[in-house]
Amino acid sequence: MAGLSCSLSTYAAQTDYSALMDSIDIHKPNYIKVYQQVNRNDLIRQINESPAFAPGKENYLSTGAPIEDEFEKENADMKAQIELRYRFTKDIMPFHSYLIMNYRQTTFWNIFDKSMTHNFNPSIGLTKIIFKGKHIIGKASLMAEHESDGRDSLNNHGWNNVSLTGEYFFNPRLHFEGKLWAPFGIGKENSDLMKYRGYGYVAISAMDRSKMVRGSLLLNPRGKNDGVNLTLDLSFRLSQNDNRYIFFQYYKGYGEELHNYKQYHSMLRAGFAIKQDFASFF
Repeated sequence: MAGLSCSLSTYAAQTDYSALMDSIDIHKPNYIKVYQQVNRNDLIRQINESPAFAPGKENYLSTGAPIEDEFEKENADMKAQIELRYRFTKDIMPFHSYLIMNYRQTTFWNIFDKSMTHNFNPSIGLTKIIFKGKHIIGKASLMAEHESDGRDSLNNHGWNNVSLTGEYFFNPRLHFEGKLWAPFGIGKENSDLMKYRGYGYVAISAMDRSKMVRGSLLLNPRGKNDGVNLTLDLSFRLSQNDNRYIFFQYYKGYGEELHNYKQYHSMLRAGFAIKQDFASFF
């Protein structure tokens, strides 16, 4: 695990845009106007020359237990996520977008009975950086996604969707994100999945001035006005020179595990993560 962590951390450092963002003219924050003024051609050239293969937004290993029940070894678990990205093209796609493939695998391991479930989530589609004049104001992605628990046909839980994601860069340390998905090909074993997963989410991410602390809040309304799934994340960077973090994550709601999507979770976990730079465009 240490070798993998070091390799991912080093590789991710090659693909973030910290050096580029440090050279950008950052306006004095008025917290209303867009904040990043760049030479568009220089930015596109840097992206085109970056490695096509890289880690995704978050790779982590964590452990925890429910906080609404008494802690017992029977209800403790481990949660791990691997996320990878491959950029097939330079900015030659329609609207100067990029053809991107993402792969995310999330694993839940019940420590006591050693049972294990997985969420497999590959996706492919277009991602575009959005400019307004010389200013970067955000990014948008249109993706075709599949998710399943990888079990045999009789026990498989799976679905497909077309998703649209938008991110708005409010200022250098505050980003807003929204995602909507249109489901299709939902498996018979989980035909009511949207009741628990809903049709999208909204999220806010923030970073402190020292760039050492990051936090996020994600709200995922469930279908049929049946409440909201909530994810809170607080991460502490280990040093200014890398992208490794100690983090705490709280999840409350349904649908976290695709195989057990009807099971309510209120889990507090802590662990180790490798995250993309806050200013990364993919």
